[in-house]
Amino acid sequence: MKKGRAFFCILISLLLVALSLTACGKKSENADNGPADAVADTPEEAGVTVGGETFELTYESNHKCLYYKEDLRQFQRDTMGSFREIRYFKDDTLLFSIHLVYYEGKTVEEVMEGSDNTLTEKTVNGLTYRYFEYDENGLPGHTYVYAYDGTAYTISFVSGTDISALENAFMENVRFAEES
Repeated sequence: MKKGRAFFCILISLLLVALSLTACGKKSENADNGPADAVADTPEEAGVTVGGETFELTYESNHKCLYYKEDLRQFQRDTMGSFREIRYFKDDTLLFSIHLVYYEGKTVEEVMEGSDNTLTEKTVNGLTYRYFEYDENGLPGHTYVYAYDGTAYTISFVSGTDISALENAFMENVRFAEES
């Protein structure tokens, strides 16, 4: 089952790379990305190193009206309705997981109702999110909550490794717009 899913993910990734090269005319390969654990100034050169692995956040994806950049070649992703999980495994061990969830017709307050998490405000790339930290099965997690056009969105990062460089780079590339 794992091999079948891995093959399917690789096949989908190759198809998406081929489509992005023919449809957009943009380069999918980048030259020097600057120093490790740093993000370059332009989105086309957005490289970040986590746990000795370098990721290039150059491919724009979306989950409903949430647009973000990801490393299409290295990230694994599964989508189940309004939930998308983006993961990376290093030596068969989960290095990090990013959860993207949308709640149609809900406000941030409705999504967070009944939660015992302490919310603060955090502004990234001009967007002010409600933010909280939590524990997911013994791993630290950070969640950003934002509402756009009558839908609330959560973006969560989970890892036992310091992924702050990846989290910052990912969030700097988040935007909200109508689905294209």
